[in-house]
Amino acid sequence: MTIGELLKQYRIKQNKRQKDFAAGIVSPSYYSKVEKNIHRITAEDLLAILAHNKISVSDFFARLATDPNQVQIQTMNKLFDKLDEAFYSENIEKNLTSFKKQVKQADLNDDRKEELILIADGLIETLKTELASFDNEVRLKIKEKLFSMPEFDIYKLTLYTNFMSFYDFDANQEIVRQIIKQFHLAQSREVQTVLLAIISNLLGEAVKEEKYSEATSFIDFAKTIPSSATGLLYKLHIEFYAQLIAYHQDKNKVHLNKCRVLIESMELGGVTNLSELMRRELDKVRTK
Repeated sequence: MTIGELLKQYRIKQNKRQKDFAAGIVSPSYYSKVEKNIHRITAEDLLAILAHNKISVSDFFARLATDPNQVQIQTMNKLFDKLDEAFYSENIEKNLTSFKKQVKQADLNDDRKEELILIADGLIETLKTELASFDNEVRLKIKEKLFSMPEFDIYKLTLYTNFMSFYDFDANQEIVRQIIKQFHLAQSREVQTVLLAIISNLLGEAVKEEKYSEATSFIDFAKTIPSSATGLLYKLHIEFYAQLIAYHQDKNKVHLNKCRVLIESMELGGVTNLSELMRRELDKVRTK
């Protein structure tokens, strides 16, 4: 039995529609394809759906027959954990290169190996700042990977968060509008946190491009997302950009004072890398 088949059994037993069972964690159309075994579901989304529908995780997996596909997914999830470790390590490029070697030796089919190696190459690309050093072939493949998927899910959202720099501001605006349209009612904390990360990145780009008026609707949407421990950092970062944008619009220095308070809060919380970036953004305003 597959995950999709077992989810369908539980849903029918609870007499629920696919839309209600999926609960905004993934879209109804995407969930429908999970039940039909057309699309895979990430471990995070599966656990969120089980929790929403009050299904015991241990009971679910006890009923789930292990098949080669599930073994592959478990291997993928372990490798994704290692990918995170590599990206947030001190020697990022070296560790990502080492990660690619681990993928090649893993017990995965060729398509999944290619996918993980492409993501690692894409993360290496995000470290580059000189236009001449860009690998445009990798960047194009990443874009094709994102948009070859029929709809956004948590996996695709996370990929997009990492690779927003591959798109210009206008393209990112349209993509984020599409994401908000699909996920504006999402109750999953994980989805909400990724949405905040995406909006934070977009606002940073808006400030860089001086597209202040275009940022307003995204700030307003971020305010509708409930606060949580996992999303607090992004909420503070978004508020920093909101104050910075407000200053550019009305030149009231009270906004700059609030920016300073937010930076100090980050520093007190030990988030030194982000607070340094925010301080540099604020210094640019002072020197103008």
